Amino acid sequence: MEELITSYPRFAKDENGRFHFQGFHSQSMYVIDGQTISDQTGVTFSNSIDPGIAQGLEIIYGNTPAEYGEKIGTVVNLTTKSGLGRPLQGDVFGGLARFGTYEGGASLAAGSQRFGVFAP
Repeated sequence: MEELITSYPRFAKDENGRFHFQGFHSQSMYVIDGQTISDQTGVTFSNSIDPGIAQGLEIIYGNTPAEYGEKIGTVVNLTTKSGLGRPLQGDVFGGLARFGTYEGGASLAAGSQRFGVFAP
């Protein structure tokens, strides 16, 4: 997630992998499906948020609206993937890198208009 956020203008990453907006330190907040997470999230203090769960990502910085409260630096508003209204579908991915490292995963989504399941 930090790689996505630091690709936006005015964001920088420090030596620990955390991102900062225009000199604000620890002044960021995640909103995931309307639920506020104001604790530090990132590689130093906790597990990073998997960008594979994102359906939509909005980054609000500068003039942050009052609805988000005390975090004046930036707000990362994340909408997660859902299975609502989807036929059964899935994704499988894999990759290899140097030094014998590898990565792999799968996701599955399905649902009706009232019920949906997404599993990363």
